[in-house]
Amino acid sequence: MRLIRGAPGAGKTAQVFREFKQALRDNPATAQIVVPTATLVRHFQHELARDGVVFSPSAVVSLNRFVRDRAPERHQTPPGLLRAIVRSVLLEATIPEFAEVAGTDGMTSTIIDTISLFENAGCTPERLAAVRKLSSHGKAFEKVWRAVAAKVRDCGYDSRVDLFRSAATNTGGMRLWFDGFLHFSSLETELIRSLAKTCDLTLTLSDSQAASEIRRLALEMGAQDRLLAASPRKSGITTVATDSIEREADEIARRIVASQDRGIPFREIGVALRDSPSYLALLRATFERFGIPARYYFASALVWHPAATFLSGLIECVLHGWEFGRTLDTLRAHPGWGKSAVFDRFDFQVREAMPGRGADALLALAEEDLAKRMRHCFAIEAWGKEELRATDWIRRFTLLGESLYRPGMIDLPRDFAAVETMRSHVAGLRAWCDAIASVSSFWPESESLTLETFWRVASESIDATSVQAPDDRRDVVHVMSVFEARQWNVTTLFVCGMTDRDYPKKNPQNLLFSDPDIDALRKSGIPLRKAADSDREEDALFESLKGRADESLVLTWPAHDAAGKSVESSRYIVNLRMENPAPKFEEARLCRPAPVGEPAGFSLAGRIDAPALLASLAQQHQRISLTALEDMVQCRFRFFAGRTLGLKGRPERPQERLQPRVTGLILHEALEAWLQLRRTGDFVALFEAAFDKACREKHLPPGYRLEVERMQLRNIASRVSASEQWTPVDSQPEVELALDFPGGITVNCRVDRIDLMNDRDCVILDYKSSRTARVEQFVESQVKLQGPLYALAAREQRNLNTIAMMYVAVREDKRFGWGAVPGVDLDLKEMPPNWIEDARARAVGRIESFLGGAIHPEPVEPDQCRWCDYAQACRYETKQGLVMITGAHGA
Repeated sequence: MRLIRGAPGAGKTAQVFREFKQALRDNPATAQIVVPTATLVRHFQHELARDGVVFSPSAVVSLNRFVRDRAPERHQTPPGLLRAIVRSVLLEATIPEFAEVAGTDGMTSTIIDTISLFENAGCTPERLAAVRKLSSHGKAFEKVWRAVAAKVRDCGYDSRVDLFRSAATNTGGMRLWFDGFLHFSSLETELIRSLAKTCDLTLTLSDSQAASEIRRLALEMGAQDRLLAASPRKSGITTVATDSIEREADEIARRIVASQDRGIPFREIGVALRDSPSYLALLRATFERFGIPARYYFASALVWHPAATFLSGLIECVLHGWEFGRTLDTLRAHPGWGKSAVFDRFDFQVREAMPGRGADALLALAEEDLAKRMRHCFAIEAWGKEELRATDWIRRFTLLGESLYRPGMIDLPRDFAAVETMRSHVAGLRAWCDAIASVSSFWPESESLTLETFWRVASESIDATSVQAPDDRRDVVHVMSVFEARQWNVTTLFVCGMTDRDYPKKNPQNLLFSDPDIDALRKSGIPLRKAADSDREEDALFESLKGRADESLVLTWPAHDAAGKSVESSRYIVNLRMENPAPKFEEARLCRPAPVGEPAGFSLAGRIDAPALLASLAQQHQRISLTALEDMVQCRFRFFAGRTLGLKGRPERPQERLQPRVTGLILHEALEAWLQLRRTGDFVALFEAAFDKACREKHLPPGYRLEVERMQLRNIASRVSASEQWTPVDSQPEVELALDFPGGITVNCRVDRIDLMNDRDCVILDYKSSRTARVEQFVESQVKLQGPLYALAAREQRNLNTIAMMYVAVREDKRFGWGAVPGVDLDLKEMPPNWIEDARARAVGRIESFLGGAIHPEPVEPDQCRWCDYAQACRYETKQGLVMITGAHGA
């Protein structure tokens, strides 16, 4: 046995490659390199291939693959089956300590993690049972583990301990190099000891405190210790603070593009992540915008893949009677017709018909072509009444996936993202079928199962399965976890998210075994790892990352989190600044992707130039409502999308329908009826009638939330007073008026109430059911034109002088507006000079620019975009972000 040590960059892997190449020439059947992870396997294979070495793919393997190959008669339990077994044992076993949480996902995960903890320590259920003094939770876990192990054996599988110990007996005559390891578990240590007795074994280690445990192990076994004298790799370190995580991703992309321009291939650049949930999707989107090819060494949960959403959803729909909402989500995930325009129309129809259930009712709402496709999905409804063996159910499920989950005709891919999507569909379908097949041995071969019984276990397997689309591109940036990055050698390495939360990271303790419990088990000869052991390795993790880059290590972190709160940088950043020489600190530069030029002859985005289209636009909008005019004044694109194109927002589902917009309409309808009765009727009774009508017409689901909203609105209705603070000569409700604008445009409006104080003067009231604070904002808004344009219409059509115009917030019976009523203190604002004329000028300017072809998004009040149905179409926020960011490569 030999031990090769050296600092990062000292040439340990190069020495391994030289010896491995010579061994391939001497006896290729016995030479093998073993590395910690599958991603490092591919990295080593690519490096050897670039050197022109011809070798078998099995000559470079991960440790797990090496063990499986050495013990072909042993089969470790698939993750999905193990999860199903653990869940079943927890539910069936009567263990008081776990009774309250036995059915939770968290308890299942805790048991699986704890089993892994003990197996890595080389422990078995029998050995744990022999420990005399176990805590109550320890005894309960031992019972569960023993039952799980028995079920695993009944299914024909083996534990990880059995697998490793079997592999240790079948390794004679090999020449092995173990490269890239920083730590061995107790179970792996047993394997190393066995290999050292029968094989020509070489271990490579970093010359650091982190690898002292492995070095001590090797020296105990009589290894020849060789220290490479080459100087350690000294990469230039740069620290970069950004304002937010989004700007951090932009800065990394900018630097990658700049590195590529300097001649560094993408494949020589790595990005290390620790908080992958926060960074992975963001980096994907950012790199795609900047045109950076990247390979992401992360698998995603199968349960969220469209294949599982569609196929698993069909089974759930059978078991739940094709409930409309569940079925709509399921069918939408189909990779072919799920994103078609015909399905969008079906989506609208179903949402408007909710609540409901039944396959026939759904088919009645679909157009014929779509209904024909969906009938194949609904054909499995009969499965809910059948009983089959597990192997028969698996066969049916596999045929179901292969026959229904089809993307249809595939267009020529425009870029790798399209290729990745197609590959993802195939990978997701295969993973779903494999997850289903993995539970075949859970039941006896002859047992007949209902669909519900089989699916209860199969769905557990799907929940535990991951999927990753293959990516064989050569020149890509490598995006990986920090634990994989510490084993790679690249020219430039980015480590993002260098905050005090993640560097160093505080590892959680095991939930079933406290530190004193683990100390007691260690005294009994079971070498379990504690959270503190992992905490001590944090410094070693960062030290190893510092030595992974040949030229440049860039450490980045956001100064603020998503909520805008300040974030502290890692203490490692602080320590680096105290070193001599200290690393460079650079400010992030605002940047954007280089714009792509538009082909000649294309008009500017957001404009209509064709004379025929402009004429049609003017003809279509000869008469518009005042509400529509306010939409135009707020944003031309909002008016164009809703009023010109006639686009509609997707109908809300039943549980989403009780929105402020609906409750406002209820109050407003009651107000109209009350005003028609000259404010003499019982407003509460009118409100109740309007509320019941809305429940019928909009299919509002009955329940606690509905009744609470009814009570709150009834309280508002009871406060609406029939008496006023002034006495008009005449009061006219629901007054229809119109205004003429240039271009032959007529704006129609309906005033809630006009009070005539004499032959000339009037008071205009507009009732609002919105929140009082929102109604108050109408007075200052540049978009809300009802006040001045109502006054203009009253002057032009009725020859009336408006002395006061007010919005009445009926929720709290408060008034906001302009002017004054003689003898009444309303605390209204003074009417501004040219109040009416300025509002008319703003409206005329918007109308003229719109009819001139300007339809681009440019909201006057951007805060209102959150309520717009077309916000995802106009992409105004994205456009503004790119306009504000300048100074990037190619900008």
